[in-house]
Amino acid sequence: MKKYEFKIAPAYSLYRGVSVGWQKGSAVMFLAERKLEEGVENLLKLAFEDYVRFVNNQLDCPKEFRADCRVMFMYVSKFRIISINEDIISPTTT
Repeated sequence: MKKYEFKIAPAYSLYRGVSVGWQKGSAVMFLAERKLEEGVENLLKLAFEDYVRFVNNQLDCPKEFRADCRVMFMYVSKFRIISINEDIISPTTT
């Protein structure tokens, strides 16, 4: 299912304080550090619903995407949001 994983850009994630906690097909749990503005919450819902419609139109659409969309929000600390994006925003040391 990695092929159809819904992602949020790290810069947007850190700016808005929101990240994808988990996704299973057409269900997603967004993690937010605070109550999101209604417009931002609606944009995330619409983006995910559009994404599920896109996946449903693919020939190799996984069966997990055939169910109705479920979008949930959970409030967590800023540290949790940063830790999800840490591998992307931290410089690598070699």
